[in-house]
Order: sequence, then C-alpha cells, then structure tokens
Amino acid sequence: MLYKLLVKPLLSLFPPESSTGVLLRMLKGARRIPLVAPLIRAGHSVKGKSLEREVFGVRFSGPVGVAAGLDRSGEFADLFSDFGFSFIEIGSLTPLPQDGEARPRVFTLPRDTALVSRTGNPNKGVQQAISELSRRDRSRSRIRIGVNITAGIRSVTEEAIISDYRTAFAQMYDFADYFVVNLTDTRHPDQGLQADSSLMSDVLDELLEMRLVYDGYKPVLLKVSSDLNPGLLDSVLDYALLSGIDGIVAGGPAGRSVTLNTSAQRLYEIGEGGISGAPAFQGMLETVRHIAARSKGRLPIVACGGILSPKDAQMALEAGASLVEMYSAIWYKGPKIAKKTYDHILHLHDR
Repeated sequence: MLYKLLVKPLLSLFPPESSTGVLLRMLKGARRIPLVAPLIRAGHSVKGKSLEREVFGVRFSGPVGVAAGLDRSGEFADLFSDFGFSFIEIGSLTPLPQDGEARPRVFTLPRDTALVSRTGNPNKGVQQAISELSRRDRSRSRIRIGVNITAGIRSVTEEAIISDYRTAFAQMYDFADYFVVNLTDTRHPDQGLQADSSLMSDVLDELLEMRLVYDGYKPVLLKVSSDLNPGLLDSVLDYALLSGIDGIVAGGPAGRSVTLNTSAQRLYEIGEGGISGAPAFQGMLETVRHIAARSKGRLPIVACGGILSPKDAQMALEAGASLVEMYSAIWYKGPKIAKKTYDHILHLHDR
C-alpha cells in the first residue's frame, strides 16, 4: 500500500529507466541505516519447506527471482535478497562497458501495464560486476547469482562474438551460481543470434567445452524468446537436449504482434522496442508449456515475461516452470511482490 500511494507517484516524476535506479539506490541507502536491513528481512521473510527446490543442481530457497536488466552489475543483489527474492539474474554483461542506445529508450504503457525498451544493453562490463560481487558477504545472503552474458554491440564477426562470450564466461566463472547465455535481441525478439542455429551452436559448444576445465560445475542455461517460430524453437530445444545445456530461460520481451490497448499513434511515437509486462505473459506461458512437453520435463525452465502477480507466477509454475523471474512487476507493484507470491503459493499448498 505504501509503495502504491507514496513511492510509485514519486518515481513517476522520473523517466522510466531512471526511476528504477532511483528506487533501488534509495532502498540501498536506507539499508545502511542500523537495523533497517534486519527489519526489511523480517518483514519479507517467508519460510516453508514447500517453497524450497533444487533446480539444475542449485538449491533455491524459493521459486521467485529477479529478471536480467534490473541489476546489470550485481550491485543490488543483497537488497533483493532482503525483500525475499531467492535469485537474481544480473546483466546482460559484456566483456567491455557499453552505453547502449540513446535515451529515452524505456517507455511506460500504463493502459497495458507494460514497458517498451530498446536499451541496446547498457552495462558497465564484467570487471565492474566482479568488483560489486567481490564485496558481498555471502554468509549473510542466500540469494543465488545467475550471470547473463552476451556479445558486445560492436562485435559483428563470428570470431568476435564467440570471443566475447568466452571472455565473459571465463572472467565471471568464480562469481556465478549459474550462467544464462543470452542470444536474444530485445529490440526484435524474433531475431538475434538464437535465429542462427550454426552460430548458436558454435557459441554454446565453446562454453560447454570450456566448463570442462574448471573444478566446479556451473550450470549453463540458454535464453529463448517467446517470439521464435515453432520450428526454430524446436530446433533450439533439440540442440539443448543433445548438447548438455542445463536449462532454459523462456520468455522475455514480446514483439509488436501482441494485442495492446495503447493507441497505434503512441506506439508509432515510441518507435522500436521489445514489450515487457502484461502483454508478454500469454506468449511466455505458451512457450513454457511447449518446452515442457517437447523436452518431456528434462529441461528445467525459468519463466520470464509478464509475471505481474502471484497468480501469474503460479500459472507459470503449473505450466511447467521450475522458477519464475519478475521485472515489470517490481516497477508496477513494488519489491514486496516476492513475499506476496510466496504467501500465495503457501496458501494454495495448505489448501
């Protein structure tokens, strides 16, 4: 209630992309005040054996996490842990920092409870993420760190693209609980490297081979868009089943084929971009069901896209997902959404 009545109106004074950073930095600053962090944890702690799960060999305290894009360097991982999220996908990370597209590049669609973004993946690079994660006190936080890696915007040749993935993977290996290999294109969700099966396999084969030389086994997940055509999606899944990929992150932003309440004129003014939030939910749900059926449950699924409520999260889990990620829900509903989702799941379990 406090978030809806006070915090969200305050955040609406800032551009959408900036408002998220303002919220997170405000909470991070408050967390430094004595007793504030313990009070946040106490107010958002939900315990229940039925919430715990082991997925692709990693133990999670619950099924609700934070999607990539909100915390690109791991700066706020422990803050999200205080609010009850059991894992966070940081990134997408590239070997070198990059600025992304010119601003404004994130837009709200209030009539659709959605966001449009064409950020171009701005991030401070793997060295900044290493610096942030090195400062964490892991003994005080149970949050699991998924590291989402991708190629830099200037890497256009196959050799350069593969080199970027190799570099990010090698440098982040000691700081990840698992990896997410991002081959998608948020501006055009039906395109990206995932649409080039040859390059996709070259990238992933390289990373899976690299993993063999490390002492500790880190799961490698592949991110796929809900906008892939069925034939291409099946080809990607068949490769994943044969190659040793540990799981799939399914969903993400949707393309412009989704039905929206926002006027065509407003969409024209905004221009290109992937659509996250409520309009992405149905496509994500269908993709999760398809993956679960195609893989016969052999590929664990992390559902990501349009999960705005506890009921949405429950539907994704029932469709075949093992874990769910939230992005727009944190902006629209506030960080208490994780606790509300756990309460909902426990209530259903008790019934």
